[in-house]
Amino acid sequence: MSQPASLTFLAHHEFRLAWRDWWSMLTAGKPRRIRIVAAALVAFALVMHLIAFSIVAKFAEVEPDADRGTLVVITGCALLAGSLMMSQAMESVTRAFYARSDLDLILSSPVASRRVFAVRIATMAASTVLMAVLLAAPFINILIWRGGMRWLSAYGVVIAVGAVAAGLSVALTVA
Repeated sequence: MSQPASLTFLAHHEFRLAWRDWWSMLTAGKPRRIRIVAAALVAFALVMHLIAFSIVAKFAEVEPDADRGTLVVITGCALLAGSLMMSQAMESVTRAFYARSDLDLILSSPVASRRVFAVRIATMAASTVLMAVLLAAPFINILIWRGGMRWLSAYGVVIAVGAVAAGLSVALTVA
């Protein structure tokens, strides 16, 4: 058990709130929907892998000295994914800072507000990165399957872009 007001205590609380919100959104508060949710998630994963196969399988074997057109397409896809992560992160920041209506409570509590905001920002960054990885995973998996293990580094790129998007979204939303 962690001490109250410690970083682990606050992080556990934030992740518990995020999990509860996500779970209630998926099941609508009805425990009988767990099987339906599981089947829908498996179907979604299969469909996303089929879509990914049709889109990126031809790019899997791209050589490091690829032509300009291929590199432009890959860069455009990366920018599109980055803008999607940025918008999702900005929505998350707005919801966490303003929709909960607890800023007065946080600022007047005995816990250091810097600590609470640091945990909230880290939670937002983690949720943004997790969503980005879940959406990019089918495409990266197809690239790894067709092009080799060198595409495994794409997971690191997605994580880095998600973290940058979360940081920029915090700065833009607060500004």
